[in-house]
This record gives sequence, C-alpha cells and structure tokens, in this order.
Amino acid sequence: QLANFLYQNGRYLEAARGYGEVIQRTPDNANARSNLGAAYYMAGDLEKAAEAWRASLAVAPTTGAYSNVGSSYFYLGRFDAAAEMYTKALELAPDDHRLWGNLGDARAYAPGRERDAATAYTKAVALGERALRVNPSDAEIVAELAHYHAGLGQDGQARRLVTVALKHDARNMTVQYRAALVSAHLRETEAALDALERAVGLGYRRELLAMDAGFASLRGEARFQALLGPQRK
Repeated sequence: QLANFLYQNGRYLEAARGYGEVIQRTPDNANARSNLGAAYYMAGDLEKAAEAWRASLAVAPTTGAYSNVGSSYFYLGRFDAAAEMYTKALELAPDDHRLWGNLGDARAYAPGRERDAATAYTKAVALGERALRVNPSDAEIVAELAHYHAGLGQDGQARRLVTVALKHDARNMTVQYRAALVSAHLRETEAALDALERAVGLGYRRELLAMDAGFASLRGEARFQALLGPQRK
C-alpha cells in the first residue's frame, strides 16, 4: 500500500524500492513484479522495467506483461524484440486492436518488415472499427484508428479521423498524443508539436519522447527539445 501511494504521487523510484521489498517477501508475487515494472517505466528506466515485467511473466504469463515488455523494447529501439512480445500478447488476446497496432508500429521501424507492418495495421483497423461500433464517440479509438491509417499511408483518412477525435475530446492526453504521431508521420511539423505540447500539458510522460521512434523527424526542432526538459537535451 505504501508503494502504491508513492506511485500514485509520482515518486516512482521510491515506489520501486517498496515493490522490491514486497518481492523479497513474496518472490512469486506476479502483481508486485508487474508494479515494479510500471514504476521503473514511469521513472524512465526502461531496461529495468523490461527486466521486472519479464520476471512477472516467469511467474504468470499475461497479455499485459507481454505488451509491457514489448513497449519497453519498442522505446529502446529493439523493434524485432518488441514485435515478438506483442505477438505473444496477441496469442492471448487476438482481438485487441491496440496490440495489432503496436505490432504494426514495431514492424514499421524494423528494416524490411514493411509488409508485415501493413498486415498488422490492416487487422488493427478492422478490429478498431468493430470496437468503435460499441461507442462511436470513443475519441481514443478514433485517434488510434487515425494512427493505423497513417501507418497504411492513407493520409486523408488519418487526417479526417484526427479531426473527429479532437472534436470528441480535445482534453484527452491519448488523443493529443495520437494526433501528434499522425501529424509527425505526415511531416506536418508545427501541428505535431502543437499536439505534443498539449499532450505533455495533459500529463504525457516527457521522458518517453526522446525514445519514441514516431517523433524522430521532430528531434531537431527547438520546441521538441524544450519539451524534453534540460536534463534530456
């Protein structure tokens, strides 16, 4: 409970020490190992996050743990390893459009895997559209669909869906993050930076920005460097 309190108040490394103490007392506690991974992830230490999540998988394989390890690898630039983890997650949750989208992202940045990326994005679109039928005003799903379409090179559809998502919920951090990714993909630099600044203002972790392959085209921009903070320039 103390570690949870520290985590909820943004004291991630202190929380990690607390979860570590829980693990010492209950080594087979997969939840504590997963929480340890989350604390390191939020602190920006992705190597330790991946290590903790891999340890949780050894105790209890779950979709979330596989996906989390995949995301850590993605931000570390280990795209093939990330794709392997997302694939394992999909074996447990084959109808999760976000996992298919994540797999598409990992394949998109792995040299020579463009066709595999398109296959994953196409599956993500189909499943995302099915999920959207449950709640057509779900801004996060609309924004995610925009990202998938951008990955498929369907620029007009991506732009249209970003506009719809922002109309539904412009105060949503995930929506603004996805809008930034789409604009960066379309080489619309100012729009990407505008959305990214809003996402950070709404709570997106700036520690992940420098490691996000989707923002590689923005790294030379002064506004992007300012978002990283003085410690990451």
